[in-house]
Amino acid sequence: MKIFLVIFLFIYSLFANELKWSHDLNSTLKSAKDNNKTILMMFSAPWCPECGYMKEVVFKKESVKEALSKFNLVEIDITKKESIPKGYKYLGVPTFFFLDENGTILSQKDGGAREKEFINMLQKVSK
Repeated sequence: MKIFLVIFLFIYSLFANELKWSHDLNSTLKSAKDNNKTILMMFSAPWCPECGYMKEVVFKKESVKEALSKFNLVEIDITKKESIPKGYKYLGVPTFFFLDENGTILSQKDGGAREKEFINMLQKVSK
């Protein structure tokens, strides 16, 4: 029984601090109205190396996770055309949109960023 508990706690600790990304802007807008957080919407694609770097390196940094905790997160896969919300223009991926609870763009960043640059960007737009 003790072994089971140790294994369970170990596995739980691996996933407990993971970022929670929605893939639906409408539900994220509702959450933003409920919790009064700015929305960070990321346009990405599976074939995008910079998107992969953001997800696998930058977003795994504890300092970035802490900064992102002040946002409602939504990721839009641009290869699924039906999931792309209307009214948001982008040139490439990744593209980051900072939105208010009504979906109005507060700021936009095209391309990826390293840890410190990304945190600075988040601090400028967080509530």
